Amino acid sequence: MCMTHVFDFQPAIIQFLRAMGIVERKRRFGYHRHCSTCSLYKPDRTHHCRVCKRCILRMDHHCPWIANCVGFNNYKTFLLLLIYTILTTTFMIGSMMRRVLYVFRRANSTDFQSYSFFVEDIPVLIVFGTCIFITVAFSMFLSFHIKVNVLYCVNCHVLVLRK
Repeated sequence: MCMTHVFDFQPAIIQFLRAMGIVERKRRFGYHRHCSTCSLYKPDRTHHCRVCKRCILRMDHHCPWIANCVGFNNYKTFLLLLIYTILTTTFMIGSMMRRVLYVFRRANSTDFQSYSFFVEDIPVLIVFGTCIFITVAFSMFLSFHIKVNVLYCVNCHVLVLRK
């Protein structure tokens, strides 16, 4: 799901944003922040993406798989994409387990035929291995993002309590 249409600004809106009076302190010593590339007002935790050519609030990274930046507006969608991918590949692994066991049982038998093994069973093993790889890689990526979010939430609460 590409969300670039949400952030496509019309020239009148860009002129309005440039003329808008900024009343927030966003830099050290009270200076206001602006993006040097867009020449627009830049709120806290906003970064410019050179691929999308726009500023993204709480930008995490530019994801080539969804062809969009992962930030404040679509971070939940990105995490759900990871979760659903892990669940789907786990389901595929479970569904293919019976066939993979049949492949290994048949390869160990005495009536082994190499032609049918390469035509029927090698593609099954390739898909099975790919599913395992994707599940492990996306699980590690999801655990990293969950860890980062938990640490971010804990640090935000500690900072709020200190104030």
